[in-house]
Order: sequence, then C-alpha cells, then structure tokens
Amino acid sequence: MQTDTLEKPDAREKARESYSGSRLTNAQFDEVWNICGIIHRETHRSGSFIEKLTDHARTYAGRDKVDASREEHILRDIYAERYGQSMNQTREKLLTREAELRDDPKEREMAAQEAYEYAQRVCDGIVDGENVAFYQSYDTQAVIMAQSFGISEVGAKRLMAQSYEAQEGLSLYKDGKALEAKYYTPAKRAERTEKQTERSQRSRSGPAR
Repeated sequence: MQTDTLEKPDAREKARESYSGSRLTNAQFDEVWNICGIIHRETHRSGSFIEKLTDHARTYAGRDKVDASREEHILRDIYAERYGQSMNQTREKLLTREAELRDDPKEREMAAQEAYEYAQRVCDGIVDGENVAFYQSYDTQAVIMAQSFGISEVGAKRLMAQSYEAQEGLSLYKDGKALEAKYYTPAKRAERTEKQTERSQRSRSGPAR
C-alpha cells in the first residue's frame, strides 16, 4: 500500500480561488502554499503535524499582528485544497496503516521480513554506496519503505530496527555506526586530507599568471 503524497490536479488554482486563498496577497499565498508542503512532508516523516502547524501559525500571527487561530485556519484550508484531505486525515492514514502492520499477524510477518531487507540495505549503502554516513543511508531506506507501506518514516525506522534485532540479535544502530567508522569515516578523512593538500599546493604556487 502506497500513501498518496502528491497534490491534487489543479490544486493550486482551486486553492487560490478558495475563500481562504482569495483573501491573501500573492506573496502570502505563495508562502502559505509552501508551508503546507513543509507540514505535509513533516507528517510523512514523523507522523505528526501539530508542532509545525502551531509554529508557523504563531510566526504569521506575530508578524502580521493577527490572531494565530486565523492563520492556522488558513493553513488547514489551503492544505485540504492542495492534498484533497485534511492534515488530520493524512496523519490518521499513516497511523492506521502502522496499526495494521502491528496488529494483523499476516501483515506483521510480511512487514517484518521486508523491513529486515530494508535494514540490510542500510548497511549495504554504507559499505557499497557513494560514501554515505549511517544516518543518510538509514534515512534513504526509511523514505523508500515508508512510501511503499504507506507509513511514516519514523515508523519505517522503528520496523527496520526491530526486525534487524530480531533476525541478527544485534542493534541496527550499533552495527550501522560500526560500518560507518570502518568505511565512511576513513574515506571522508582521506578526502579532507586530499583537499587540504591541494589548497596548500595552490597557496605555495601563488596566483596563476
């Protein structure tokens, strides 16, 4: 099951013509539109939107000297026009899917096996990838798994960690950091040394004529 993370066709035009959208200047609408994208992204990352929503609504309210609840209402309206669902509906879909993977025996078994495979790719990405740190490889696989399963990225990371420990008897975090220390850190250290050497050589040779 893949969660629809895309905005609806003609969403921007419809949002601009909506009651909330039509009351904004062009600059205000552009900013609200972009903030809705940030909130949407955060919801898919963490499974929560309220902190981002509150922070941005308060920022607007303080800047424009208006009521924060009014700004929050505008953000919610434009979000719904953009994605065809409310912020809470986006959140509930992710949580419902995570509950299915947790509570249904067949779903749980399937998710655990696939989560283990994603966890292995986290390690492979550090060893065989393009010189990435553990947190980068972990994040990459969490995004892919989350989109595939229709869950939050935090939920995907949780499943990967649990399945890896169940299969290997070891911590994904500790194993990943050990691989990072073995492969990523020395490579980055060598890269920094090479750059420092190049800068030193350019400095000694002076400006080109």
